[in-house]
Amino acid sequence: MRFNDSELHQMQKSINLLQQTVQQGFDDVNHRLDKMSQQLGYICLVVQDSRAKQEKLAQAIAHFYQSSLVREIADLQSELQTINRFPEQSPIGAIKAANRSRLFLSHEALKITPELEAELMLNSDIAIQGWAVATITEANLLMEIGHHQDAKDVLREEVVKFKQLSENWSKALLDDANDSLNTSYRFLGKPFNEFILPERIERICQIHPKDFNLTPDQVRRIKSEIAVEFDMSYAPERYNQAWINKQLAIAEYLDTLSELLARLDTLQNFAQLCQDRGVKSSRELLPGNDAEPGLYLLPG
Repeated sequence: MRFNDSELHQMQKSINLLQQTVQQGFDDVNHRLDKMSQQLGYICLVVQDSRAKQEKLAQAIAHFYQSSLVREIADLQSELQTINRFPEQSPIGAIKAANRSRLFLSHEALKITPELEAELMLNSDIAIQGWAVATITEANLLMEIGHHQDAKDVLREEVVKFKQLSENWSKALLDDANDSLNTSYRFLGKPFNEFILPERIERICQIHPKDFNLTPDQVRRIKSEIAVEFDMSYAPERYNQAWINKQLAIAEYLDTLSELLARLDTLQNFAQLCQDRGVKSSRELLPGNDAEPGLYLLPG
């Protein structure tokens, strides 16, 4: 199997992520939760215009720490730490834990109806990120013991569901009564120039059904319409700071989905590569524990 430079770079990022996930687990679960809270800070932008909603979100975050989502993350963390401490032991227990977490967290993520509501987005984002990590962990552990086809089966099943979920969220969050703004390219508009990089917008376009099959001419027309819309005399009032804040939250949320989907896709390629090479363990294609960070070229 041949990979171009972009695919190799993406695979390298995923390999680094996998090594870190397996070798370090979630570190300390409290540290992991604190990190998640920081990552989810953008959700506060959704409720900046309502004190009551801010208080409700604060309560939701407090309850989250005692939720079943946290218990699943903690259980998976415990298994990963056991592998890290006793690498000579069988990973079967960790595979079972990852499988259980994957099934539970995917169910939790998929049952939430997409909506621009802070508490829903909080629960959804935690479930989605946990689902992705559990899937990556299970697939990687299967590949480590040579079960490449099983890893491919897991990834194929989850990527289909994850892609559909990402598209559903993008359609719901980008929906706008003004058809010219019913697109990921709205983030190229003047209000977002200082906040959202073009490459992030391109990633979001990949999960928004209305955007990912557009021709270059269609993209140019959409960009032109967006520029005109934000230059209209009513724009400062209609697209005020509260509106902009919500759009920034939407962009952050959707970019996370697109990035996680890309990682799962790349891991599928890696599982196929392991099978094609006939390796007994994926570790044969991974850099050693003492390898320096940087671009890693696959052997052969």
